[in-house]
Amino acid sequence: MADANSCVNHLGVPPVTLCAACRRGICGSCKTYFQGNLYCPEDAKRLGADSAPGPAPNIIHAESPIEGFQLTSNFTQEVGGMIRWASRIVLLSGILGALAGLVVLVLAVAVLGSSGRSDQAATAGAIILVLGLVLLVLSSVEIVLSRQLRAGSRRAGKVLATLCAANIGLGALLTLGGDGSGFFGIPLNVIVLVLLAAGWNDLT
Repeated sequence: MADANSCVNHLGVPPVTLCAACRRGICGSCKTYFQGNLYCPEDAKRLGADSAPGPAPNIIHAESPIEGFQLTSNFTQEVGGMIRWASRIVLLSGILGALAGLVVLVLAVAVLGSSGRSDQAATAGAIILVLGLVLLVLSSVEIVLSRQLRAGSRRAGKVLATLCAANIGLGALLTLGGDGSGFFGIPLNVIVLVLLAAGWNDLT
């Protein structure tokens, strides 16, 4: 019986992607590129690609705090790992952003509650409230996109790449404008873009 959590040819070996035809899991040594998609050896051969199942990859279970992360003997060739890292970074960013949004909302409520009749305080509270809501919405989008990316969605990858590029541009503008806080988000977005680029062929 097909199991998307295990390679179709190597039982117990985690897949790095799904076959575009049968949607069964395939590991790094079994995946075959053909006409822009990834296929298992059986479907690749049926479609006319020159393919044969490879030997089971040498999987090394890393001592990592992130459960389920695995390394092959040559990490740079395990592009599935690149996508998993990208999705985890985006998920962590989304969770932290959501927590920050909640803190900002609490601050906004406190400012609005103590504003009394002060128009300036009420305006500041309203601005902080909108900022908190925006943070929550953006963080929710990041969390959803991270899950879609982990499932192999190329569309989610395109949206994330666009968001990372926009964040890098915004950070550069803030830095040039004298706001040093804009610089800190640039490296993280660059890392996500590099991981997406390295694992792009595993997305469908």
